[in-house]
Amino acid sequence: MLLNSGDTHAKQTPGTAWDANATLMGQVLKQHYPAQIYSIKLRYAGGTAWAWEDTIGVQKVGVTREPAPFTSQISANADVNLLWNIGPVTASYPYLATAAEQQTSVNH
Repeated sequence: MLLNSGDTHAKQTPGTAWDANATLMGQVLKQHYPAQIYSIKLRYAGGTAWAWEDTIGVQKVGVTREPAPFTSQISANADVNLLWNIGPVTASYPYLATAAEQQTSVNH
């Protein structure tokens, strides 16, 4: 199984900056499937992302605050198993279905 989620959801340890007792998805999955969970946190060198800031669309993103080498293994009891520095990022636009595709999906 491959799951793609944001930083906070993928944490394998409890707590967030705003709720020290929060139980997160990565933590729950690790409890149920300890040998099958591997969490990777991406680091990037700025660029753009499709996101919701003041408006939804392409937004500039800064360099991540936690510098890391290209890849960095982390201890077994850390929030994640690996930091992966992927360099600059470029927004990926969402797929927008055409009217014909929308109509086809309604008819099926």
